[in-house]
Amino acid sequence: MVVAYSTYDESYDDPYHLTSILLRDSDFQVGILERNFSRNQDLTRNLLKAIDKYTNDNKFPSRQQRRELIKHMNLIGGTKVLDVLDYEDIEEIVLGILYKDSETASVI
Repeated sequence: MVVAYSTYDESYDDPYHLTSILLRDSDFQVGILERNFSRNQDLTRNLLKAIDKYTNDNKFPSRQQRRELIKHMNLIGGTKVLDVLDYEDIEEIVLGILYKDSETASVI
């Protein structure tokens, strides 16, 4: 129930498109939904939209990338009010973390 409420977005042809991204991995689902920031429906959707954008050009983020992203969002939430960030802010954070982490992974 919470998953569908948090991710339903009528701007997509399939309003459950973001739901399918969140449900793609149970570890990811738990990692997102257990955080306080997930109570903000817009923030959760914007986070998933940015991940979807990343996935359009790359493969779905690895478990390590997803965990790093969630950890980083938690850290930002300790110093900023995440609720006031718009999509562009969230996209910049998400893509910055995912691209940085994919570069690090390719070096290892």
